[in-house]
Amino acid sequence: MSDLVKQSFVYLIKVRRRKKRLPEMAERNVTWMKPAEAARHVREPELRKLLLAVGRRFGDQHEHSAA
Repeated sequence: MSDLVKQSFVYLIKVRRRKKRLPEMAERNVTWMKPAEAARHVREPELRKLLLAVGRRFGDQHEHSAA
């Protein structure tokens, strides 16, 4: 039996507001967090490094980032 591969995509976006219902809601799980927090949730060293760099670059002050 093969292992289930879980893919994550990271997008840095500025959000003014978000709709409560989206057409693709059943297809995705969205979690909003700051880059440093997202870095604690990933296993890939390069992705962790990227998230920490983004947090430093933007002061990790942004309310939310999507992970």
